[in-house]
Amino acid sequence: MNRLQLAILVGTAIPLGACGTTVHYAATNASPRSLASRPSQTVEVFTATMPERPFVEVGLLEAQQSSAVSFDDQPAVLAKLREEAGRIGCDGLVLLGANDSVVGGGGKQSSHTATLKGYRATCVVYRDAAPTTPAAKP
Repeated sequence: MNRLQLAILVGTAIPLGACGTTVHYAATNASPRSLASRPSQTVEVFTATMPERPFVEVGLLEAQQSSAVSFDDQPAVLAKLREEAGRIGCDGLVLLGANDSVVGGGGKQSSHTATLKGYRATCVVYRDAAPTTPAAKP
């Protein structure tokens, strides 16, 4: 392989390996109602408290940078987690904590490690209908 072929191979491999974030979903319980996709900005995110409304935990979501050369930082990983929750139909996400992992490689001469940042969250669906806004008084 000549230098030009090698440069083309390396140049095309890096963007593919740096694609961002991977999100996985596993259903856990039956939803109290049909799930429908929704905009990600309507998915509530809970980090320090639980939702005040009654809910069912319907699934577990895990998001993590795809590789050591991912361009996604922690806010981007969280945004992609929320996007997937919206696609599934979650009303909210209860963040359970970090989903980081350490990866590495190398040989006799050198080695390297990297921490892939990520989050683990529970997808919740409220038991009741959406709260109603009181009608404006004349």
